[in-house]
Amino acid sequence: MSACSDDPSSFRLTSVNLLAFAIGACSLWFFPRLPEPMVLAAMAAAIMIVAVGLPIRERTVLLCSLLGLTLAHASADRALAMRLPPALEGVDLIADGRVEDLPDRDDDGTRFRFCPDSATQAGRAVELRGCWRLGWYEPRHRGRHHEAVVASVPLIEPGTRWRLTVRLKRPRALINPGGFDSERKALETRISAVGYVRESASNRQLAPPGGIDMIRARIAGRIDAALTDRPRMAALLRGLAVGDRRGFEDADWLALRQTGTTHLFSISGLHVGMIAVFVGLLVSGLTRVAPSLLRIAPRRVWMLPPALLAAFGYALLAGLEIATQRSVAMIAVAGVAVMMRRGAGAWHSWCLALVVIIAIDPLAMLGIGFWLSYLGVAWLILQGQGRDRQSWWRSAS
Repeated sequence: MSACSDDPSSFRLTSVNLLAFAIGACSLWFFPRLPEPMVLAAMAAAIMIVAVGLPIRERTVLLCSLLGLTLAHASADRALAMRLPPALEGVDLIADGRVEDLPDRDDDGTRFRFCPDSATQAGRAVELRGCWRLGWYEPRHRGRHHEAVVASVPLIEPGTRWRLTVRLKRPRALINPGGFDSERKALETRISAVGYVRESASNRQLAPPGGIDMIRARIAGRIDAALTDRPRMAALLRGLAVGDRRGFEDADWLALRQTGTTHLFSISGLHVGMIAVFVGLLVSGLTRVAPSLLRIAPRRVWMLPPALLAAFGYALLAGLEIATQRSVAMIAVAGVAVMMRRGAGAWHSWCLALVVIIAIDPLAMLGIGFWLSYLGVAWLILQGQGRDRQSWWRSAS
């Protein structure tokens, strides 16, 4: 029976299956280390043997959880295999690649994400995967009384292609409890190495800027140009418009936390939903002006594809973070249900959006933003349901 059937038991079963998939994928991160493939195969065989003697519903739940665990293991294994080989740590490499995301520039230099296409070491080609987090620092010369900075780092624009001489190492983090785990963050964001650009005559730009990050940078630049006398206001507007938080200072974050408005600068459901609704209403107005369009397709068919496209486009402008991915996935689920004239409850949409994000990128579960996003929406759903009837946890107590 389909996921959108009117049979309540079938609907619950489908949602439980989706949740079982998510729990199976999440369970991988409770292992102290990534299980070997043979260990995972033995676990899978044991689960399948147990599932044979179970009713169809319980069997489906077990198989869905096994599928989630297997997918998460494959993704984690692939991400770990991307890490820089130990033999290439601390040696000079010449790499051609592309600058992604928005580079962060300050007085000391520029830090940016670099995704190599090819690399050589001592004239020999080496195979490297993943992206790097690089710093291109300003050289200094020591005077009699102080150090002076010699400005020589060129402007690194997003979307440009460069040939750079770099020195790399594997991402490592301190083991202090409660501290920021930069190694875990590197795994989540597919950073296979960190390092810096070496001064070399071979360092040069190969191609001009392009892509969505270039558009984000230009929008941020125009905001700065319009508010040259109000840099803090410009930083806030950049955060709201394209998710660019590079100009935020500690005082800004403190003020946002104290006023409870930090979430406004994590482009999420409110922003993406507003864009989708606005575009949908525009298209709806167009069908009212030109009613002959309704002879071709119903109004909902005209409204929803442009609305979804606008939501996805805005999510790209915002950097396609977890919150925006979740919002686009839930809008897409609701939109498809409306187009097909099928009912999709809040919990089913939530579960389906959760599974979509995990299936696309299981490593997203390593980020705190993943849990804040989905658990926050789950709490809102619970509160919304509690207004009309008792919540499930109250009725169970």
